[in-house]
Amino acid sequence: MRNKAQITLETILIISFFILILVGVSIPMGFKASEAGRDTARVLEMRNNLEKISSAINAVLAQGPGAVRTVTVTSNSKRWALATGDPVTHASISYWMEWESRERIAAELAYSNSIFSPPSHFGGLGRNITGIIADNFNYTYFNGDGKGSFEVRVENKNTAGGDSHLYITRNGNSISIILAP
Repeated sequence: MRNKAQITLETILIISFFILILVGVSIPMGFKASEAGRDTARVLEMRNNLEKISSAINAVLAQGPGAVRTVTVTSNSKRWALATGDPVTHASISYWMEWESRERIAAELAYSNSIFSPPSHFGGLGRNITGIIADNFNYTYFNGDGKGSFEVRVENKNTAGGDSHLYITRNGNSISIILAP
């Protein structure tokens, strides 16, 4: 009878040890992998939206004055911004997104900029577009209401020729980007 009790006790201890390993190592690793996957999805969302917008800008630049192009961008983040003449990335147009934790931001996307309500940390992707002068800083910021789909309307109003400036305005879920001299 005593041997059976010892075997049962040893079995319980071995099972407990494996449960401790599962709880102490495997589950936290799963959470980290899940966070990394979400962050990767956010960066890909930024890049995809920025590609759509910059393609629309390139199209209306090529078509000349009066050209209009509308694209739909979708965001899964509450806080993001579009900027022109960006002082951090020095790009024609940039797409910014806020992360909850600085530790999870990739080094090339880690910015802390006093223009964007410090101490928030943002990731930013920028695009330089030929024919755009990026010296006039202008941004549209979605602070808490950025989830969902948004119509981005790009219009070329540069009848003077030469390089264009970009101007961004927002009205609800509509974003207007004007190319003007």
